[in-house]
Amino acid sequence: MPSARVHNLTIELDRLVQDLDPKRTVLFFGAGSSIPSGSPSAVELTEAIATEFNIDAGGFSLPEVAELAELDKDRAALIRFVRQRFPSPNPTGGILNIPLYKWRGIYTTNYDELLERSYQIRAQPSHVITTNYDFSKHEAPDAQPIYKIHGTIGQDFVDGHKSRMILTQGDYDRAAEYREYLFTRLANDMAGGDLVIIGYSLSDPDVKAVVDRVLTIQAKMSGAGGAVYLVFYRRDDARARLFESRGVRVAFGGIDEFSAALTARGPTAVMVKSSSDDPVQDSQTLSTITIDVRHSMEAFPPNAVAMFNGWPATYADVAADLTFTRTGANTVAETLAAGTKQFVALIGASGVGKTTAARQVAVQLERQGWRCWEHKTDFEIPSKEWIAAAQKLQTMDQHAVLYIDEAHLHLSSINRIAEELIAKNLSNLRVLATSGRSQWQYRTKSPHLSKNISEIVLSKLTSQEIDRLILLVSSDNSIKPLVEGTFSGFSFQEKRRRLTDKCEADAFVCLRNIFAQEKFDDIILREYAQLGTADQEIYRLVAAMEHAGIRVHRQLVLRLTGIAPAMVASALGNLIDVISEYDVSERFGIYGWKVRHKVIAGIVAKYKFSDQAAMVELFDRVIDSLSPSYRIERDSINEMCNLDTGLPSIPEKEVQNRLLRKLISVAPGEPIPRHRLIRNLIDLEKFDLAETEIRVFESDLGRDGPVARYRIVLLLARALYTPGIMEEDRIVILKKAEAQASSSAARFENNRHVLSAYCEVGLELLKRTGDTSAFDTALNALKAAAQRMSDEEGAKAVRSFERRHLDITL
Repeated sequence: MPSARVHNLTIELDRLVQDLDPKRTVLFFGAGSSIPSGSPSAVELTEAIATEFNIDAGGFSLPEVAELAELDKDRAALIRFVRQRFPSPNPTGGILNIPLYKWRGIYTTNYDELLERSYQIRAQPSHVITTNYDFSKHEAPDAQPIYKIHGTIGQDFVDGHKSRMILTQGDYDRAAEYREYLFTRLANDMAGGDLVIIGYSLSDPDVKAVVDRVLTIQAKMSGAGGAVYLVFYRRDDARARLFESRGVRVAFGGIDEFSAALTARGPTAVMVKSSSDDPVQDSQTLSTITIDVRHSMEAFPPNAVAMFNGWPATYADVAADLTFTRTGANTVAETLAAGTKQFVALIGASGVGKTTAARQVAVQLERQGWRCWEHKTDFEIPSKEWIAAAQKLQTMDQHAVLYIDEAHLHLSSINRIAEELIAKNLSNLRVLATSGRSQWQYRTKSPHLSKNISEIVLSKLTSQEIDRLILLVSSDNSIKPLVEGTFSGFSFQEKRRRLTDKCEADAFVCLRNIFAQEKFDDIILREYAQLGTADQEIYRLVAAMEHAGIRVHRQLVLRLTGIAPAMVASALGNLIDVISEYDVSERFGIYGWKVRHKVIAGIVAKYKFSDQAAMVELFDRVIDSLSPSYRIERDSINEMCNLDTGLPSIPEKEVQNRLLRKLISVAPGEPIPRHRLIRNLIDLEKFDLAETEIRVFESDLGRDGPVARYRIVLLLARALYTPGIMEEDRIVILKKAEAQASSSAARFENNRHVLSAYCEVGLELLKRTGDTSAFDTALNALKAAAQRMSDEEGAKAVRSFERRHLDITL
């Protein structure tokens, strides 16, 4: 009888894998998974260190023995010895099959690089995380995340790396914050997913700590977490019962047996080759992060009511002629079709209809036989994949357009695409971008992009567009009932007069805005008042976050509100007309939340977070809840710093700086919060602190264009505003600024902002010394850059500096 009970407690490996869906499964590897490939176990490594450094290992753990070795000798000697114990990564057996599946996440406490090498051998992309800085590295959208909780054998701070091997007890203490971020990510990955812990023995003390942490996470999920499985490579039925009593399923076997059971179950999930005439469908990466316009036109029904209330016009809406044609859309379509410019940017304020106009362009070109796609903006743009797609289009003599919304978020990728397309003469792929004007025009574009882009400004409705709008709402039977009471009885001209007045006063958010008989704010606030208290709280939080540039998604809302995961569907059901949820990555369990329009989000935020202190408190809560392991949350960090409605909306720069320091601590690899902090410190005339931040930035991330400019601006500010020094001292500082500017101008020869800072130094030297040489050199460099880049903003800057120079010399 006892043996029968034990048998019922465990689960066979083939049964375990039958219940697993890799896309919703997290793997957690211990040392046992690497033993078949030659790596030592934790016990073997402990004994080896003790022997090498003459330490009595009796009763001591690996961190304790390693700490004693470091104290007796030094860190470098310890790291060298540990590396000698690990052979060159030569994965064999079951670990080689792990890359054949798309896992939600892979976590490991192993130092070796067998997993990384397995992904290289199988030619599958991976993104290896060993430190907070690695979160910010660019990765392919479908790259398999591998989280190395204890660091990696090839990197330690003794070699100058940001990463450290977590060997000693001191290492554990210093890396506590990094490990917390990983366990936060693990908690999110476990939501709605299963966890398989593999590569431990039941007697391993580390496995209890791992299981304790996992079960604590699971207990907070209110039933939303999946199953937890332990796969032990040594059979121990008695200890298995202890884990089973806590709700954990136990199976026996190693990595080879686990992999064999997976293989026996059925086909793998990757490396499916296609030979269609669609270069996006042929790419495993692009197919998951790209919207096919033709499919969207045909597969989804139009919805006039949703569009009337402010949801973006879909491709189906445009194809069904539920939108009136924007003049700018016709201009863009003609430009792209003629090929006079390979890139077009449609820019304008929020609410003027950029997205609808861009989708009108795509539908027009699709009907002319083009292939048209839209990039899903929550993902990084994989420039290499798009270049490969462009090469295939060229071979097939097929024309196509890629639409990129919120293009300012992706400018570095767009720059790379432009460089490659122009250099390789790949003209069949055209790019349409939309962006807010203020977010687009001040960002640096590459020379190839600047010379090959047409920028078209979309503003409020023109008289011709108003005529088309009246015709649309008067003739379309799905829209007419929604607005007919507004202007009933008016002639065409009287309708036109009233709409002209309305469209000059308001952004074109939606038909409901234009045709409303009351102030749009009142409509939105009345809608808010009709919600239940709990739903109001979610609505105001989501609206305020979106307005501030935060990329809202389900897990972030759960962290902030504390609502149970099981209640998400109910909450979204109650908010169905005001907030939508969309897939960012089903595989990684990321689902974005959006208010139906940014202007509407701004209205809710304006009234429900009217107190500045309440907004600061929200920023604090969001920052404390951020998990930088998600790209969507790193984007939030950058947009919070960039948007005028984000951190810059806080009047007190000291408050901004406190929040910026918190962001830097959360994501030290992100440059933008550091840029903003340096700029603020200079503005506050805290020059020594600004200098310190610049040095730390360059040590951590190297020098970039903005920091090069801030070095110039800092010296200029010292010369102008340092109290109590003599004029000759100010000139000496200005000469240092000139030398710094000259060096930076040579390195960043196309950076308008660096060159403008150089001109500012030249003007100040001219004022104080009468010497015009520095200004002449700087202005010539700015002129040359503006010509090379075809940069209208650079040309404007040249004209401005010439006027100021004239004012000084007259």
